[in-house]
Amino acid sequence: MKKTSSILSLVVLMSTAITPSAMASQLKAPVLMASNTNAYRSMDQIDLQGTYLTEKIMTKDTAKKTIELERSGLLTLANEVQVYQLSGDSLVPKSLADVRVGAENVRVYVNGQDQVKLLILEGETRVDRMRIGLFNSGFGSLDHASFQAKSADGLLLIDKKTNQQYEVAPDQSVSITNQGNTLTVSVNNQTLVSMSERLYVVPAATNGMTEVLSLNRAQGTPKYRGMLEIKPSTSNGKLSVINELLLEQYLYQVVPSEMPASFGQEALKAQAIAARTYALSDYYSNRYAAKGFHVDDSTMSQVYNNTPENATVTKAIEETTGLVMKYQNELVDARYYSSSSGVGAGRHEIWPDTVTQQFPGSSVPYLIPQSFLMESQKKAKFMPITIASEEDMLSFVKNLSVISVDSQSPFFRWKVELSKGELQNTINKNLAARAAADPNGVYISQGDGEFVKGAIPSNGVGELYNLHVSKRGENGNIQELILEGSNGTFKVVKDYNVRYLLRPTKTYTGGGDVILHRTSGDSSQYDAKQAMKNYSLLPSGFVAFEVSQDEKGNLQSVTIYGGGNGHGVGMSQYGASTLDKLGLPVEQILQTFYPNHQLVNLYQS
Repeated sequence: MKKTSSILSLVVLMSTAITPSAMASQLKAPVLMASNTNAYRSMDQIDLQGTYLTEKIMTKDTAKKTIELERSGLLTLANEVQVYQLSGDSLVPKSLADVRVGAENVRVYVNGQDQVKLLILEGETRVDRMRIGLFNSGFGSLDHASFQAKSADGLLLIDKKTNQQYEVAPDQSVSITNQGNTLTVSVNNQTLVSMSERLYVVPAATNGMTEVLSLNRAQGTPKYRGMLEIKPSTSNGKLSVINELLLEQYLYQVVPSEMPASFGQEALKAQAIAARTYALSDYYSNRYAAKGFHVDDSTMSQVYNNTPENATVTKAIEETTGLVMKYQNELVDARYYSSSSGVGAGRHEIWPDTVTQQFPGSSVPYLIPQSFLMESQKKAKFMPITIASEEDMLSFVKNLSVISVDSQSPFFRWKVELSKGELQNTINKNLAARAAADPNGVYISQGDGEFVKGAIPSNGVGELYNLHVSKRGENGNIQELILEGSNGTFKVVKDYNVRYLLRPTKTYTGGGDVILHRTSGDSSQYDAKQAMKNYSLLPSGFVAFEVSQDEKGNLQSVTIYGGGNGHGVGMSQYGASTLDKLGLPVEQILQTFYPNHQLVNLYQS
């Protein structure tokens, strides 16, 4: 290993950092191109005098009114901070929402109190790079106890604040820990350097990959493209790990983690376009801006690098480079899931409105309730269906012979039987937790037909007397479930809350193994070879209950019949595979699941 004095071409050389106050005497108002000078001069209300910085935006916390720059660190946002974008000869008013984490086109003006008073975006912010927050092994936390890595090509360790770079030999392991909020970097158990800021870990070869030895994924030890950013986390003694790379390379490790290569080339293209669209929606949402990244690597965003790259999948991504789905010039909400029960739900039937939290939410014309039932498996012609009663729904999910684009899925039809005690246990262990996680998810009856928010007993419903569905979506997905017990009557709303509450695993039922019986479509019976033990979550909300009672009407057991795996909104991945095998091109596959959208290349004007 040796210390070098220059940064290689794959890293932008930054000048030595100084504090904003010290910069005040060195930096003046910017010298602009002639055409842009007119734009600046025309905006009399903008004060361009004083300190300005041009650094990468690392975090943005609008609640705490802070913004972090790569070298100058954390700055406070002034109460009346202004944001503009330079567009040709004009300065267009913008908001803090338009200032993206990872952006390097931002001119940051600081007042005499070291507060950010003005942000100017120099043109459009690039959207071809993603920053991914990596969970630790087991996906329990974004905090890492330590970081160890190596590369077959060797590594570069870069401290941009001090302009120091260190080289690590091929296949030599580097270890980073947080000791007293200081990064300690070691190689071969020998301390190399200590620092209080972030450190970048980059493969020495342009297209190299970094193997992160301190992480474990389904593939084993994962390898990452691009740059890994290590910094002290907000948790004492822990590390934050962020992977930054090109959007298309991000997809190289998302698509194979979300869809098997065997699903077909056109289905993989559809998955690539949906994943690209979904990633950019997360990027624009700013939901992780305070943490310094755009998406994480779990199911809360999209599963990333859980499965290694695959040449077949990479080809599908490259053949759809830049393609995203839009509706009326806005990115569609590109939801997708494993498999349907033969029908799909509308987005508004599964999730509340983001701002108002009203449920059901507002409908959109590209995520609507649909039927994917077919007369035969040889033609993609769909048949209508009507779910008008509980009897209709029970008959539908008990029917094993129905044919759909999802018939090949082992989750197409499933059932699980729970005794009263098992069902009571899983409800009572999860009811208060769901109410805490989603304050709009659990309500208590007032006895007059009205349900209100209230404190949920720690032992849930107490003794369970009965349960029934009080509201369904157009195609039968549960929207409201009523629970009657000795502690009162409760209403649980929304798909995920119901699925979480009725978890068919002995961890919550308290008895022996709970068996989930499954079968693909067009069957005569459940397939014993497909049975699963202790599934962590009810597979879908497309379910109906068959309740068994004794001669006195007391609850004895409940058999839950269901179909599909996932929330049921947008693209079914098994369905996309079926349509691929029927010869449909990617455009038709996407229009099937996201009707009324348009395909647009984000890299073309």
